[in-house]
Amino acid sequence: MAAAGVRVGFGVDGHASNDSSNLAECIRLAYLLQCLKASERQHPVPAPYDFLRMATQGGADCLNRPDLGALAVGRAADFFAVDLNRIEYIGANHDPRSLPAKVGFSGPVDMTVINGKVVWRNGEFPGLDEM
Repeated sequence: MAAAGVRVGFGVDGHASNDSSNLAECIRLAYLLQCLKASERQHPVPAPYDFLRMATQGGADCLNRPDLGALAVGRAADFFAVDLNRIEYIGANHDPRSLPAKVGFSGPVDMTVINGKVVWRNGEFPGLDEM
């Protein structure tokens, strides 16, 4: 579809589309299903990073949300980070952008940033007053 110029975006809207509501799982599944059918297709399988892009920029485009989908000036600075120095992510060390599609991840993230502010880092909420 993308090769034909169709705007492609991934998203989850709850259990109707994905029992875990895990967008990362959708990215990996989409990539693996394309690889499964690659020999029957006229066009090659998109690069693993393209699936991440379909979930971020593509999803924002489909929702007509120019404020989302990429880390850029004027857009929401919402993202999470995963430390690739774990044995389960060894397959993505040569190309970290391919992690969601080729390796996948389902464990906890190491950092979450919302509107440019770190709200979760290494198992803690920075700035949270526990009193």
